[in-house]
Formats: sequence, C-alpha cells, structure tokens
Amino acid sequence: VGGNTGLDASMFAVKFPLVQLFTYEPVPEYFEALQDHMANMSGVTVSNFGLSDRNCTAMFNIDGQSSSNIATKGRRQAKAVLRDVDTVLSELQKDTGLVPDVVSLNCEGCEYAVLRRMADRGWLGRVRFVQLSWHLVLDMHDRVTQRCAIERILRQHYDPVYYTEHFGWQGWRLHGVAGHNTTRTTTTVPAEDFSQFQDAVEPGETGDLGGADAPGDA
Repeated sequence: VGGNTGLDASMFAVKFPLVQLFTYEPVPEYFEALQDHMANMSGVTVSNFGLSDRNCTAMFNIDGQSSSNIATKGRRQAKAVLRDVDTVLSELQKDTGLVPDVVSLNCEGCEYAVLRRMADRGWLGRVRFVQLSWHLVLDMHDRVTQRCAIERILRQHYDPVYYTEHFGWQGWRLHGVAGHNTTRTTTTVPAEDFSQFQDAVEPGETGDLGGADAPGDA
C-alpha cells in the first residue's frame, strides 16, 4: 500500500517471484511510473487508487517523490481515489480464495486509517504478517494517541519481529507463525527481550518502537 513509483514492489517481486503481488498507488503521475516499472514482472497487479477507512476522493499534496492526503503542505496537488481497505481485502480473498499473507504499508500517513479499519473489521489477526513504517504527520494532532492504540491491538495478535533504523520499517508476525529474521539491515527482537521494542505507552511517556519519521514516540 503506497506503491509510489515501484521501488518497494519491484524488490518484493524479485525476492518472491512466485507470489501474487497487489500494489496500490492513488497519485496519477506516480501510478504511471509504477505501471512502467512493473510492466515486465509477472504476478503483479497495479491499481490506481489508495486505501483508507472508507471510499472517497482526496486531494494529495505532492512534494518530490512523496505524497500525502493528510499533510497540508506540498509543492502541488492532485486529486485521487481512495477505497475502503476492508472492501479491497474482501475482494482479494474472494478472487484468490485466500486471506492475503502480508500487508505492507508505506503510504505517508495512511497507515493510521488503514490499520484502524483493519482492526475494526477483523483483518488484524487474520493477515499473517504486517509490515509498515510509521510517518510523522504534523497536522494529525492525536497521532501519538492513535499510534499507541493501534500498537496495542497489534500486540494482541502479533509478535514484533524487527525494526530497521533506516526508514524505520517494522514487522509484526502473527502469533504462532514460524519464521526467521536474518537481514543485514534489520535489528531482531528476541521473544524474551522486548527492551528495544516496548509495548505502546501513553502519550508523553517514553517508548521505542521505531518509525521513519517518528522514532520512539509511542
């Protein structure tokens, strides 16, 4: 979620050539680049809409290679379509016969609405792996409260298995699902020691769950 021009998606497609990959990018100019980037990769479906907690259209503020419908500043704007993540995941399950194994979020702030909706509709606890990067959205005044609430829900269903210091990626693996954590840029979190990957805490306290633009604020 947050296909941008295809850097993440192409990396996933090369690393996992046998999977079905669905990537979503709402901003038209980025979507065109994404289509071109993924044109020769089999098993990849690209869609020109973003995901949120409802169906709507939104104005995206664009700055360089990033865009957001939450931040109020940007060099230019573009109108884009957003779809309810519950509807999209339900369609994927119907079309493929499977609950998606992985949901990966790198969408400049959409993670708050998407994860809340996934929690409300029961997808958290069904999807086997959730990967995301939290973004600091200055115009979202209750951002820390929202993030802490979402992380508490994640902890009910998932084990935190990694975070990266570079761009602040986090990985959450469904309880009881086997796996391993062996990437060069990744800090792993042993099950017996969560000292660097604490439970979410109340705003104003200190935590350390990483995040691209929001280190340790939840």
